[in-house]
Amino acid sequence: MPGPTENGVFRMVLIRAAETGFRRDGRMEGDVDVPLTDRGRTAARRLAGEIGAPVAVYSAGNQSSRETAEIVANGADVPVRVLSGLRGLSYGLWEGQILVDVRQRFSRIYEAWVRDPFCIAPPGGEETEDAVRRTRAATNS
Repeated sequence: MPGPTENGVFRMVLIRAAETGFRRDGRMEGDVDVPLTDRGRTAARRLAGEIGAPVAVYSAGNQSSRETAEIVANGADVPVRVLSGLRGLSYGLWEGQILVDVRQRFSRIYEAWVRDPFCIAPPGGEETEDAVRRTRAATNS
């Protein structure tokens, strides 16, 4: 989200969606459509106050991202533009699973993925390079 600075240069602030129940519970949350928690909404409101008035707000299409973006944009009266390419990495079989369980059940592949996420994808999930290409395409449009 770009915003003017004192010297006329624009700045972009990247904000991860605020807390969801998945994140609170330690679940793998990539490309899921879940709402913010009350704590997440409070954090987004606090962040909106720190950022000030944005001139543009872009969001992923999932509920927690849209909700965070709407809270940030609310005070500035700017629309939230949803870009379909801005979404979390699909974790495939790991999506929604508790991280400690994934570490145990898929220990070898998980450790390889943590060491180098570009060399391996989560089982049934998205390759990191594909996510990078998708995100670049969304932000260059």
